[in-house]
Formats: sequence, structure tokens, C-alpha cells
Amino acid sequence: MSASGTLVGDIGGTNTRLALAEGGRCTRVTRYDNAAAGALDACLGDFLERHALDATALDVLLAVAAPVSGGKVTLTNLAWHLCANDLVAAFGFARVEFVNDFVALAWALPVLTAADLVALGGDAARDEAPALVIGPGTGFGASLWLPHGGALATEAGHALIAGVSAEEVALLARVRELIGAPPSIEQVLSGAGLERIHRALGGAPASAAAVFAAACEGREACAREALAHFHAFAGIAARNLALATGARGGVYLAGGILPRAPGLLGASRFRARFETPAPLPGYLEAIPTRLIVHDEPALLGLAHRAGRRPPGAT
Repeated sequence: MSASGTLVGDIGGTNTRLALAEGGRCTRVTRYDNAAAGALDACLGDFLERHALDATALDVLLAVAAPVSGGKVTLTNLAWHLCANDLVAAFGFARVEFVNDFVALAWALPVLTAADLVALGGDAARDEAPALVIGPGTGFGASLWLPHGGALATEAGHALIAGVSAEEVALLARVRELIGAPPSIEQVLSGAGLERIHRALGGAPASAAAVFAAACEGREACAREALAHFHAFAGIAARNLALATGARGGVYLAGGILPRAPGLLGASRFRARFETPAPLPGYLEAIPTRLIVHDEPALLGLAHRAGRRPPGAT
């Protein structure tokens, strides 16, 4: 069977998700482990064969965890070098386009439903103001949704991070000792960042997945403390980026970590740190913060985008 339309993909540092976008919806969603696949070509080849798709009838729209410039991309947290022209030549696709993965998440905001979101405080969003999308995963992403419907990619994850309490300042000093440099947002708010916080608190070396599981299951005090600090630092980062961007349209949290335990995030210091006072009475308190719990929000955003433009349009 062949099909026309848009093949969409979300290529992160750990996993690649591919789907066929039809009528603003995603079908045939397939997930690949990047380490096992070894290359994007292997993922695309398997997807086309598995679903009996004719590559020549397909546009391709791929969200990548990296800055995008033209038709070539080097992923930030994965040793993959991608070229749109090479993919067209290898598979015969009609067209290949790359976008930043958090731009794809921003494109999803207009079509997320109440069931896709968990409220974490604040008032109603201002329609005339930008909305901010941020999230930790393998790295840390951030983008801005603009009132006229556009989306802006950023590299905010490489901005530096600070603590609010003396305890947080001391913890970041220990993280600095571990990495030998002032810590960025991404170096604290990512899978590797959770590992660093755990180590800085005196925990034994462990993967982010192990620390997260131990915290959620209440099996280790140090892991629980690490995740509590992780949530607090997420609030600090969200606060600073919301102020920097004027995101009175709301702050939306995504990524591969925070949506896994909405209850723990909601009960954490996240919102308190987000509302750390600024000389603007009521400004931060009014900004709504929302956790995106849709299974594949980046694919949803890509499908929404693909459905709003004719095939082959740029």
C-alpha cells in the first residue's frame, strides 16, 4: 500500500519517533532507540518498509534536538549529522525539512486539549502575549510561540542557572566542581543534570532513570531530594525565561522527564520558585504554568503544521 502526505519525525538525543501525518493527525507512530538503530537512515528505511509507503509520494518534516540552519543539522546530544539533500537522494522523498524540536512543540499549543495539560498555577493566559515552551530531557529545549502564530527556536538551555536558597546556591557550587565550569540550565535540567544533582548531594553514581525511579518509588532519600531540587530548578529556569521573553501567554512544560510524574511536580517547589519575587507586583503570579502530558506532542505539532500548508510548500 502507498500513501501520500507528510512523514513526520521527532529525533531526540535518545529516541526517534516517526509517523504519517494525515489530516492534522498522526498515524502509524513508530518509536526507535537511536543507539540500537545507529543512524536515521535505518529508522526511515524500516518505517517505509514496515508501513509499505512510497517515499516519492511523501514530504518529510523532521523535528531535531539541535539548532537548524538550512538543510544540514548536527544533533546536540547525539553523534548524527543529517542532510536534507542526502535523505532525498537516498530515499526519493519529495522534500525534506528540519525544524527545531521545541518549535514543533510550540506548533502543538493551539491544538492541545484540556486532557493534554495539567495546570500548575497562575491565571488565564493572555492571547495577545507570547507563550513559552520549555523542557528537560536528554538536553534542555526552549521555544516561544508568538501571538500571530509563528514559533521561535532558542538556545536558552545554555544560559547559566542560579539558586534561590542558600542550599541551592551551595548545591550548584558542588555541581560546578563536578563539571569544572559554571552550570548552565541544561547541565542541571536534563537527564545528565539529574545525575549530577544526585552526585552533588552525596548519592552513589546512578543513571538518571535509576535516580528518577528511586525518587518516585520512595526508595532512596538522596534520590527524592535530588528530584525535589530538580523541580525547584525547573521553576527558577521557567521564571527567568518567562521574564526574559514576556511569556504572559503561559509557560508550558514538556520534555522526557517532567511529564512522567505530574503529581510529584505539582507538589514540589516548582511554582513557588517560579513566583520568586520580582519588582513587578502580580506579574509572575498571573502567568499560568501547564505541564504537557500528551503522549507525542512534537508529532502533534508537526502534523498540525503539515495540515496547514499545501504539499511542497515552504
